[in-house]
Amino acid sequence: MKIKNIQEELKSGSYGGPTFDRYPSLNYILKDTGCHRLLDVCKDEDFQYDSSYGNSEELVTLPQNELINEYLYYVKSFLNNIKELQYIQLELISKENLEIMYNQVLNDNFFKLQDVLIKNIKGGIEVANYELIKYSNVILDDKLTSLTLITVTNVILLIFIYIFIFNKAYREKIKEMETLVSFAFMVPQQIINSNEKYKRFLETCQFDE
Repeated sequence: MKIKNIQEELKSGSYGGPTFDRYPSLNYILKDTGCHRLLDVCKDEDFQYDSSYGNSEELVTLPQNELINEYLYYVKSFLNNIKELQYIQLELISKENLEIMYNQVLNDNFFKLQDVLIKNIKGGIEVANYELIKYSNVILDDKLTSLTLITVTNVILLIFIYIFIFNKAYREKIKEMETLVSFAFMVPQQIINSNEKYKRFLETCQFDE
């Protein structure tokens, strides 16, 4: 069955992701027996067993993986052994027909057991989903802290570079320009007047092309 293959791929990690063993917080769901519900809310009805249709404590409190295996086993067995005309086949065109079909399913041992198994499987999946979300939030918080630390470090580094490198280079260039300007205006006026290009440079800061 395709569902069975998917389950095996999830367990082994062959689907491309991590195996269940990578999440120890799920061990009590995947490896321990019991009733699993969000916030540990298991009602009295979850512990009501009826061996007449296979609803036993040993079965319905199996660890999640084994419970899914049992569910798939019963479904496969049902499909392989269903007898022709075992169930009344009616067209769903009237209220009476719908009621007959509904009661037929409601009172059938196979479907009663499936209802119990699905409820427990669903409860386990919801708890596992909650645990994975909680685990993801912890990872995200940790990554956010690391990212914040890296960002702050980079900002401090940029400030350091500006103050001790760019600013220092800027001050040195300013000093060079001040020295050059001072030198330019130390030249005697007679020399300036005798050199038209030099005079124009001092007046316009441009050389002739």
